[in-house]
Amino acid sequence: MLAAAALFDALRPFRLAALVLALTGCASIAPPTAPEPQRAIPVRAYRDAIELDGRLSVRYEQNGREQALHGSFTWAQTAQHAAVAILSPLGQTLATIDVAPGHSSLTQAGRAPRIAADVDALAADALGWPLPVAGLRD
Repeated sequence: MLAAAALFDALRPFRLAALVLALTGCASIAPPTAPEPQRAIPVRAYRDAIELDGRLSVRYEQNGREQALHGSFTWAQTAQHAAVAILSPLGQTLATIDVAPGHSSLTQAGRAPRIAADVDALAADALGWPLPVAGLRD
């Protein structure tokens, strides 16, 4: 009996720890809360001042033959102006397009600039393939 009492007294600190662990195991955890949705940022603010660059690959037909163009582009736009540059895979400028209200111009290396009111028709005529600049601006 004495050995059992000594063992009981020796385990007293562990009994307290076991009781604390048992009670915390029964405690409930609050369910995770969903993060607050971010406020929608008006797209128009970004549309009026944006700069993009990327890669492009175009397949088109010219004079009855299939053609291909690979390269990159840059696009800088403000509320009143857009400037697009089409670059070769090596980074040489193949064409630049400038668009302002009621006026657009397209310049290619070694050629005189072309000017027109309709930028999409101008791009299709000069490049040989459609580039919907007006639609991309909106």
